[in-house]
Amino acid sequence: MKRDMGLTGERSNHKLAGIFPDAEQAEQCRKRIEASTETPLVIDILNAESGALGRRLEPESRGIWHTLVRSHVWLAMAGAGAGLIIFALMVFMNVAFVVQNLLPAAALLVFFCAVGGAMIGGLVTLRPDHSVFNAAVSSALSENRHVVIVHPTTSAQIESARACLKQFADQTVATL
Repeated sequence: MKRDMGLTGERSNHKLAGIFPDAEQAEQCRKRIEASTETPLVIDILNAESGALGRRLEPESRGIWHTLVRSHVWLAMAGAGAGLIIFALMVFMNVAFVVQNLLPAAALLVFFCAVGGAMIGGLVTLRPDHSVFNAAVSSALSENRHVVIVHPTTSAQIESARACLKQFADQTVATL
């Protein structure tokens, strides 16, 4: 798990996948990716017979729970801060309703902005980009193709894996 208190609790926020017609090409690409990065990286090769597909696509189930808590807390606090800034701007602009009702206006703005931030936190937790990624991988596996999945943790690993996969895979897919 990350030691910092970022928005997510996962070690790898990004996933890359390359889809190959056969196991030999997939294995060669895996070796090239490993050779091209200086730090160790999690690489998995899947085929139609691969078991525990959900666990292999989303290996950090504990990290997802940390993401759930962190994203909701951090973004709700950011929303509350945004509500305070909006309140201050409205007071500065001398908006009549706000100036005449300082406490209720501040409470409403902070509350609703915090709720909006928490809703955005929910979107971060849902990770809609992972749904597209998982669907593409599942579709490739149902067509008896082989998939190399890379879970990079640094931007250098992301770029190295992306370059290798684009060069050798029939198709690539990635999360945001």
